[in-house]
Amino acid sequence: MLEKAGVDTEEKKLTRERLSRMLDLLQDHPLSIELVGPHLKRLTPEEICQDFGKLLAGFTRADADVARNKSLLASLEFSMQRLSEDAQAALP
Repeated sequence: MLEKAGVDTEEKKLTRERLSRMLDLLQDHPLSIELVGPHLKRLTPEEICQDFGKLLAGFTRADADVARNKSLLASLEFSMQRLSEDAQAALP
């Protein structure tokens, strides 16, 4: 999945150990990984975990109580925050 997004998985910063925490936060949810993975081109796994952890903690709605739903919602928010201003303005 990461290779498809143009992420160099051979890069030294992307070791299994460094990616493990990020994948745990994403609950190994395939769509979450697909949304967040491309950001590894410019962010470290630790930076993603820090930002993602803050977003994940912010979801308290009843419909987001299931961990996988929270992970997906946080993944979407993480990606939307990194869109250009024009792209963000086009969102409903």
